[in-house]
Amino acid sequence: LSLHDALPISKSEAIPSGKKDTEHAMLVGLLDTPWEDAQGARDRVLLCLQMLDGLTLAESMQATHQHLQPQARGYSLSVAGNREAQKRQLTLHPVTVQAIHHLGLFVPPTRTDPPSYLVPNLRHPLRPLLRHAAYKICSDFLDEAYQNGELTRRPSERGGTTLRNTAIAAWVNEGLRVGEVLRRAGLKRVDALNRLKNFMEMDGRHKVTAAEQAASAAGLPGAERY
Repeated sequence: LSLHDALPISKSEAIPSGKKDTEHAMLVGLLDTPWEDAQGARDRVLLCLQMLDGLTLAESMQATHQHLQPQARGYSLSVAGNREAQKRQLTLHPVTVQAIHHLGLFVPPTRTDPPSYLVPNLRHPLRPLLRHAAYKICSDFLDEAYQNGELTRRPSERGGTTLRNTAIAAWVNEGLRVGEVLRRAGLKRVDALNRLKNFMEMDGRHKVTAAEQAASAAGLPGAERY
C-alpha cells in the first residue's frame, strides 16, 4: 500500500485556477503579462516554474528544453532528483508555457547537445543561471510585491522556497488531492506539508490532517525532512 493509495480523494484533480482572492493569486497575477526585455522574460520563467509548477530553485535552474515534451495541450517537464519521489513528470501551467515561448523571442532555445536551459544565463546561454542570481530574482520580486501591497507582510525567507511553498499550499486550497500535491512537489510523505499549514485555508488544513490520519491508519512510516 502506497501513500497515494491511502489518501482520501477530493473533488478536483485539475490544475488549480488560482482565481481565489489570496496573496498567491495576486502574486501569480503579476506574471500574467509578458515582461518587456530579455532579463524580464528570463526572470518571469524562473518565477513561474516555482510559483505555478512548484519546482525548487535548483530544479528550476537545471531544467532544459530537452526535458520538455509536447502534449495535446501544452507541455510536460521531466524533473530529475536525487530521491525517487523527486523524479516526476509535470504538466506545465499554461502561463509558464507562455513565458517560455516569450523568452524564446529573445534567447532562441536549442534542444541539441548541450541543450539550452529554461532559465538561461543571459551572458552564456548554454550555462545555467548562477544560484545567487536566481535567489536575488526571487528576493527582489517578493520585496517589490510587499512594497506594492500584494503582500501584507515581508516574508522572512525571500528566496525560491517561499514561492514554491505558496504554490504547494495553493494546490491544497484549490482542492487538489493531497497525494497528487505530494507527487507534483516531489515530496514523499504527507508530514512534509505540516510546515505549510500557515499558508493554507482552514479546509486545506483539515484535508492535510485527514491525509495524515489515513496514512497513519495504513501503517505508513513517519515524516522525513525536506
